[in-house]
Amino acid sequence: IYVGSLNHGRALFVLISAIKLLGDKLVLVGDGDVSPKLKKFVSENHLQQQVLFTGMLEPEKIQELLHDSYIGVNILEETGLNNYASLTNKFFDYIHCGIPVITNDYPEYREFNEKFPVAILLKEINPETGAFAISQLKTDRGLYEKMKNSCIRAREEFCWQKEEIKLRELMV
Repeated sequence: IYVGSLNHGRALFVLISAIKLLGDKLVLVGDGDVSPKLKKFVSENHLQQQVLFTGMLEPEKIQELLHDSYIGVNILEETGLNNYASLTNKFFDYIHCGIPVITNDYPEYREFNEKFPVAILLKEINPETGAFAISQLKTDRGLYEKMKNSCIRAREEFCWQKEEIKLRELMV
């Protein structure tokens, strides 16, 4: 599953191409400026049975889809320092739903993953590396369970109840 804006810089064509290599299914939740091009790409590659576009959904419906998903994808193209130096909200959404993540090998994700191994970190963004990461999570049950358990531990640490205390301390 991918949740978020379907915009330039999100490596969505790479992700769809990885799905094509594997023959798996992908749910794209959201909408954005590249939605028409993505839908055309899916149609031209005869992937309508593999790639589902949900459009914008209510938060409750997104949570349902996340809980039913096996892997969360958060791949970003190198479009700026913001992507390189931050953690996305969807990264935490996936973790809070207990699903391992495939994301970039950027410093913040690497540091997070050293403490809580919740993700496969991609050094290169291309269909082959994406397909390999997906395949690895599908076939290595031990790795998948380890990452899923790390998600559960991480969500206990990174939650509003603990972040609220930090924010209140800053306000004093």
